Amino acid sequence: MTDQVAQDLPALSELADERFARDPGFAYRAAHAQPGPGLFRMPTGDGLIATAHRTLADLMHHPALGAQHRRKRRSGAGAEGALARMDSYSPFFMNEPAHTPIAIATYRPMSPARNHPLIETITHAAERAMDDMLDRGGVVDLRRDYVQVIVRNFWVRFLGLPAEAAPLLEKCSAAIVPMLKFETTPEEVEIANRAAQTLRDYVEACHRTAGDSPAGDSPGGDSPGGDSTDGDSTGDDSTGDDSTSETFLNLFESVLADSDWNDVPRNAATTAAAITFDGIDSAAGGVANVVYTCLSHPDQWALLEENPGLVHHAWREAIRLEPPFFGLHRGAYEDIEYEGVRISAGTNLLMAWGAANRDPRVFENPDRFDIRRPKRRTLGFGGGPRICKGRHLAMLEGEIALRVLLERLASIELLVEEPDWGGPGMVRAIRSIPARLSPK
Repeated sequence: MTDQVAQDLPALSELADERFARDPGFAYRAAHAQPGPGLFRMPTGDGLIATAHRTLADLMHHPALGAQHRRKRRSGAGAEGALARMDSYSPFFMNEPAHTPIAIATYRPMSPARNHPLIETITHAAERAMDDMLDRGGVVDLRRDYVQVIVRNFWVRFLGLPAEAAPLLEKCSAAIVPMLKFETTPEEVEIANRAAQTLRDYVEACHRTAGDSPAGDSPGGDSPGGDSTDGDSTGDDSTGDDSTSETFLNLFESVLADSDWNDVPRNAATTAAAITFDGIDSAAGGVANVVYTCLSHPDQWALLEENPGLVHHAWREAIRLEPPFFGLHRGAYEDIEYEGVRISAGTNLLMAWGAANRDPRVFENPDRFDIRRPKRRTLGFGGGPRICKGRHLAMLEGEIALRVLLERLASIELLVEEPDWGGPGMVRAIRSIPARLSPK
């Protein structure tokens, strides 16, 4: 193949189409119909995009691809400001030598080795959210009243923060979401930076105040919009276990203390703040997409009711079809040549997991939701050394949410007329799932 430079690649113009946010399938089909390795220019001018399953699987392991070049991004919060300073403690924005140790320390507290306490806490949150919905009666919103409650209450408990921290963390997380749009406004950037500063200050203050147990008195804090956290509280979400030795903060610090890694950032509270967006908004988006995708396919939901043992298959297939992230950026730190295409150092590459998960060369009838689909390698959480560290936790939250729905409800009447998937960008998560529930 004749060498191509990035500027010579065709643009994937379908990303700029207003239909993309509602249903990106047409854009994926257009990309997969093109010859070559599935590399395109972003229509916004914000680097390149990779869409083919094999290309993503190869490049995610390439040693020259690391954290995105924030200074090269046309959208988002950029490389300056409170959000960038907080994110510098997240493994997602790190390169070696810091990336590997911080990634390991971040993953361990939410790994399969801790299944028992994770499952217990998530199940408690799901059962309590279900109780509240059934007590309330009428029409509920399964995104707001069920999924969001499960995820935020678990995350607050997981960090060891007081229950009343939930509204603040949720507001701050929501304020950061627009930074993943294809186009952002200066006002959105300002709000996101305020949210990041508030979030970081709050978690760090809790950690300082309570020492190893941040579940004591919580310091005050302002929401990104200037409102206080007064108002609806999650209440006491205790599972009955008052031990704080198993919080993310303590486990993260324990992993680093037991290591011989040097010259790595060791601020557990700031890392916890930096991954809170993933722990709340990204996680809720993933669970909501799973719940909606299953319920909006009545034949597949009936299969689940007949055989709850298919829950894991349903979760995996829903994440394949409707991952909460269309994709995320990686940055080239050296010139890369792949399949005859030269990717210059300094280029950002959007790894389009959503497109790869519907590659017809890997998945037969890729737009069909089929919980009995033969197992194939899906890329909903990326891959390689930068694979999502919360993937196991996301699986537990999604599967437990489905199991509680199946166990507690005789029927679910879905009342979604036109699903709202948000605006065009890297996040694609359903915003509302109105439904009427009938208990068993």
